[in-house]
Amino acid sequence: MTVVEKRVQVNFQTNPILLERARKIVKANNLDMSKSFNLFLETIVATEQIPVMTEDELLKERLFRQLKAEVAESVAEYQAGNMIPLEEVKDEYNL
Repeated sequence: MTVVEKRVQVNFQTNPILLERARKIVKANNLDMSKSFNLFLETIVATEQIPVMTEDELLKERLFRQLKAEVAESVAEYQAGNMIPLEEVKDEYNL
């Protein structure tokens, strides 16, 4: 006997830019949006928790990633020899 699984369609509003960025990430992980949302719901049920960061944690994560990118860029510039000599900096800022 075949069991027929009922499906429910869920609609919600979100930021279109956020959605597009999420779609790219989901696709890069070989998933589709339905599968990723179902995994999210399954995780909530399995852990009895909501597996997301707070707004404060998200802000800190964004700032940390931005800082890491800026540091990596600065290190690459330094390694490529693209820097200002110390004497020029001293002269520029009267140090």
